[in-house]
This record gives sequence, C-alpha cells and structure tokens, in this order.
Amino acid sequence: MKELFSIIIFLTTGLSLIAQDPVGPPPGAQQQIQQTPAIIIPLDTKNTSLVFRINNRDGRLYQAYFGPKLSNTDNLVQTRDAGHLAYATFGTDNLFEPAIRATHNDGNPSLELKYVSNEVENIRPDVTLTRIFLKNPEYPFVVTLFIRTFTNEDIIEQWTEIKHDEKKPVTIFNYASSMLHFDAEKYWLTQFHGDWAEEMRLQESELTAGIKILDTKLGTRAHMYQTPVFMLSLNEKSDENKGQVIAGTIGWSGNFRFLFEVDEKGSLRV
Repeated sequence: MKELFSIIIFLTTGLSLIAQDPVGPPPGAQQQIQQTPAIIIPLDTKNTSLVFRINNRDGRLYQAYFGPKLSNTDNLVQTRDAGHLAYATFGTDNLFEPAIRATHNDGNPSLELKYVSNEVENIRPDVTLTRIFLKNPEYPFVVTLFIRTFTNEDIIEQWTEIKHDEKKPVTIFNYASSMLHFDAEKYWLTQFHGDWAEEMRLQESELTAGIKILDTKLGTRAHMYQTPVFMLSLNEKSDENKGQVIAGTIGWSGNFRFLFEVDEKGSLRV
C-alpha cells in the first residue's frame, strides 16, 4: 500500500428505468419534486481546501473543489455540477484511466462504487483523519479512502484500502493510492531522474492531451533512475519567486507509478 503526500494540496454507464403512469397525473394536479441537499465533505489545511461531494442522482463520490482555502462550501451544495469522480472505476461510463480496475469472482469486469458513509477522527489539534467508505451495490466489494490533513504544514496524505467478501477470489489489475483532478489552462510537470549520487536531475515539460507516466519497477532500487517526486505548476510555468505549485511524493520507496492524463476538455487527472 502506498501513500501520496502533497504540499499545498493538495464514470459507469447507468440506465434508470422509472415506472410512470402512462395516463399521467389527474388534470390540475401539481407534481411536487423534493430534492435532498447534497452531502459535502470538506477537508482543510491552513491555506488549502479539498472538498468532496456526493451526487444525489447517482450516489457517487466526486471531487468538487481543490484550491485556495474556502470560507464556506454553500455554493458547492447548490451547484448542479457534481465535479470529477473522486475514485474512478473501470467498466462503466468512465472512458479515461481508472483509479481501480477489478474483475469480480463471477467474471464481471465492471466495478461501480457508491458512497456509503464517512467518519472524521481528530488525531491531534492540527491533524485530522477522514475515512470515506465506498461500496459496490451488487457485490460485497468495499473501497475505503483515507485522507489525513496536516493543517499547519499544508500537507494532505492519502491512501486506499480495498476489501471484498465475494465467494471466490477477485482479480485486481491496478489501484491507485489516490486520484486528484485539476482544471487549469496549462499544466507544467517537474520531474527528477538520474543515477547514483545524481538522483535529482530536474526536467520540466508541459502536459498536453494524452497520458504521461512516471514509473519504476526496480523495487528496492527504485531511486536509482526515477525519483518518486513530482511538482505540478498550474496555468503557467513557475519559477523560484512565483507560481501555483503542487508537490507530490510517495510515502515509501519501491515500485511506483505516477500517471498524468489531460482529457479533451483540458482537465488533468493525477
């Protein structure tokens, strides 16, 4: 299990068939539509907010906001835009790289995850651990997202726990410690690579449409050629004095994979 730290930090085809009276309501009758307010899960550090939202229409968990700290989240409750899937799955209406891909014990390759509940634990005055529980509605397959915020340090730590109670083994092809979304005009990636005694050679590049992957499969020698650290600049290339920058790293060394995908609308998934 790997953890992603970030400084400053930091869909499934659904068809609903609703039975309706073919004749319609009696003349003069008024239809009353009652909508339950969306559930908001805000996570804050000193200068940053990461907000999740549960969409009442499909029960999924979305990343509704990530950016400078918010004074309140009222507008996120009312907006019709749910945001980006917080932990996208494979075999549904998500057409991009999923955070998790699994095949159930009966061979079904589709995985749907719906919000169940969440809980918050105050570890100490400046550290909070949030657990968000997601479950497949048809199979006993549960994913728990862990988000630990360090308020004073502006750090968000994320990892994932996957459990199942299906009758036979399931196959997990890949899973991510976390998934983050960004909406900016441009994205600049800073990565580090090298060799013994020169592991931190800096290289910068603009992320364009498609996928870029930083990874290694060298196990205990992972730091030899590819350093498990990245920095992401939003809107414009940053320098030593200015820029909007997110820094990310793996909590433990070993095999790792950072994937950056820019879609047709210019949104970035990490």
